[in-house]
Amino acid sequence: MSAPRKCAVCGKIFFPAYDDQIKCPDCAEQSKKSVVRDRTCRECGKVFSGGPRAWYCPECRAERKKQAKQRYQSKGPARPIGSIDRCEVCGKPYTVNSARQRYCPDCAAAAIKAADNAQGRAYMQQYRKTRQRKTTRLCVVCGNPIPDGDSSLFCSAACRSAAALESRRKAEERRGGGSKIPILEFFHEQPRHSAPAVCQQCGKSFYSGSSCAKFCPKCAFQRRRAYQKNRSRQRYGWTPEEMERGFKIPVCKICGKPFAGNSRAEFCPSCFAARQQRQKKWRLKRAQLPAALRPKGGFELIRYVERKDGQPFFRARCKACGRIVEQPISYFYRNRKSCGCIQDKKAAHRAAYEAGVRICVNCGRTFDGTIYSVWCPECRRQEKDEFIRSFLHRRYNSH
Repeated sequence: MSAPRKCAVCGKIFFPAYDDQIKCPDCAEQSKKSVVRDRTCRECGKVFSGGPRAWYCPECRAERKKQAKQRYQSKGPARPIGSIDRCEVCGKPYTVNSARQRYCPDCAAAAIKAADNAQGRAYMQQYRKTRQRKTTRLCVVCGNPIPDGDSSLFCSAACRSAAALESRRKAEERRGGGSKIPILEFFHEQPRHSAPAVCQQCGKSFYSGSSCAKFCPKCAFQRRRAYQKNRSRQRYGWTPEEMERGFKIPVCKICGKPFAGNSRAEFCPSCFAARQQRQKKWRLKRAQLPAALRPKGGFELIRYVERKDGQPFFRARCKACGRIVEQPISYFYRNRKSCGCIQDKKAAHRAAYEAGVRICVNCGRTFDGTIYSVWCPECRRQEKDEFIRSFLHRRYNSH
């Protein structure tokens, strides 16, 4: 744990992440977004705002541009565009493409990077000599400033003794016994990278690792739970009024009217009573069921089903193919033997005898015949004559 400090820019109290930190995280992040700093003009010594490459103030820069223009108009260009010059690094000749070109295309990238690095190192060395290394450190117990040169976390011996008593109290509680030492409230008893803030919902002060935190952990958890609950309610079709009220108004799935009751109820009391009456009516003996649903019928009854619109249906299994059908009662009063699978099999059997285009296995010609036709008429006649001759030969052993 480090002693809290006061930001050198905005004065906000923060916990440092390293020893030389003098700015709070917000101010440090803001200073990193721009490289514009206070610079000293090399011509007149005036302080101005500029980037890392700004060497002269605006007035001196304008005067130097004016002088350069006069020299160009009086003497002309020193190196005309398109002329040949030698690289300052490798000495190879290159074609001049601009007035400030000093390197050939092969050496330009490395040379410019080396010059930029050298300027950055020189700036850092100069900055280290003038930068502020210290800021106001605060006592962790009372919050008073700590004298310069003192590396401890306390401003006085009294605060150090109070912190020792608090450590003793915590040790006694860990050993399982009670302690009569009063609890000490530290000025900032928080881990590193923490910053004090005020909750926008309950108004209490809290500490968070993020500078963007707006709510304390308890309020943030409650808001997160409420957000997740509202999102789930939106997916299930809750209206804004129902979400504000906190419960859903149930709507009957049969008559479509809202009613007062449990939000999970599917039917209003009147429709529910009528539905129960219909279910009770259809809980009959097997002898009162339609012929197709009886033991000797073509279907096996599974259960009585009532759809959302209130229409009664029977769910049954076909004994011929095992398919499950869900049809109204009128469907089973027709004395059906199956769900249609027997008729489909008969239709397929009849279709097998219908004439169609076939290919003879002997000569390969096409002819009209049934699915069982193998030879064309000529080949069938030859096969029949051959069969008769072989049969007579086997029976009478003669030609």
